[in-house]
Parts: sequence; C-alpha cells; structure tokens
Amino acid sequence: MQTNLCLYIRTLFVWMPFVVVVHAAVFAWLVYCFLVAPMMTFGTVPFGIFIAKTVGLVALAIGAIVGIFLTIDYFDRPLSTAEEEARKHAREAAAQAPPGFLKLCWQYVVATKRKICPLINLTETHHA
Repeated sequence: MQTNLCLYIRTLFVWMPFVVVVHAAVFAWLVYCFLVAPMMTFGTVPFGIFIAKTVGLVALAIGAIVGIFLTIDYFDRPLSTAEEEARKHAREAAAQAPPGFLKLCWQYVVATKRKICPLINLTETHHA
C-alpha cells in the first residue's frame, strides 16, 4: 500500500495520540460503569461473587470455543515438506527490510524542507 509520507507522520504524531486518549477515556468510563458504580451500590462482597462466577463461565465458554477451533485447524492442516520450507526461507531472506522509524522521520524532515512529500510503501510483514 502506498501513502504520502507527510500524511503518515501526521497520523502518527497528531491523530494517534488523540485516539489513544479517547480510548482511555472510554475505557475509564466503562470501568466506572461496570465496576465502581455497582460496588458502591450493592457492596463489594456480593458484587465480587457475581463477577467471579460470570468471569469463570465466560472464560470456560471462550476456552471451549478456542479449543474446538484449534483442534479443527490442527487436523485440517496439510503436512509441509522440506522443499516448501526451504522455498519459504529463501523468500523471507530475499525480502527487503523496510526502513526504520528514525529513517522515516528523517525523510519527513527533508520532505518538509523541500515542500515535496514522497510516496512510501507500507507492506504487510508476518513474523513467525
């Protein structure tokens, strides 16, 4: 995916902190609504028993669902050969390393001085 370097840096340093602060505020409001306010209303012991039972049942359900999907994935996966593994490692070794964060920042400084922002390639990287 190609994007403008100036837009990318602006997103990182202007909009991302704003989004993080908004998410933190929403999370704090949810904690207050679902933990603090019921504890103040009903007391801590009955609320704690309710939460323990609810969390335990939800964790059991999620664990069962994840276990079923992992089992299905395990039995449906084809066995890989040594040749496929060798080709995979050769492709990974040939892949060009993306520029680092400091190099992108330096390119941004140079681009703002020149008043021309270049296009950069953002590629998906999958780490095993």
